[in-house]
Amino acid sequence: MVKFDYVNVIDVEATCYPDGQEFPPGEVQEVIEVGVAVIDVFARKIVASDQIVVRNTLSSVSPFCTALTGWTAAALQERGCSFAEACAQLTARYDPKNRLWISQGNFDKEIFESECALLGVPYPFGSNHMNLAALLSMLTGRKRQIGLKKALRLFKLEAEGKQHCGKDDAFNLARVHIEILNRASFQLA
Repeated sequence: MVKFDYVNVIDVEATCYPDGQEFPPGEVQEVIEVGVAVIDVFARKIVASDQIVVRNTLSSVSPFCTALTGWTAAALQERGCSFAEACAQLTARYDPKNRLWISQGNFDKEIFESECALLGVPYPFGSNHMNLAALLSMLTGRKRQIGLKKALRLFKLEAEGKQHCGKDDAFNLARVHIEILNRASFQLA
């Protein structure tokens, strides 16, 4: 049963090429960094922030990817763990099967599902996922999903850290979620 006292905010960085450019034959997009921020819902604060670096094995790291994320193939090989180990770390540290998890859009959920299926790795998360970009779009009456930069501006928050760093993006997304909680709190009779 999912518990709502703590929620995990996840941001994934993945191998990539410029828009419209296909991956080379035999390569598929894969997770190279998992950022995690844990929110204590009742205290309305971030109680953990983490980064799990993942070695690339299914694709190369393009110059575009390095420019966007800061990750080079050499750094990933040196600092990273396998995707299976990253999932095991998530499970051991953050109880992801029993917590709601939040991401900015559905990309993070979809890439985890596809990579787990491709590699035969148990999916680390439970079925309770929240797309915060969709929620914000509904709350603000927009037809398109709101990106993280716009969400931060909406709440007059300055971005902390580096954009496209999973740990920093998860932390900033958690800050946005806390602002939503603070504004939407009410008591049931």
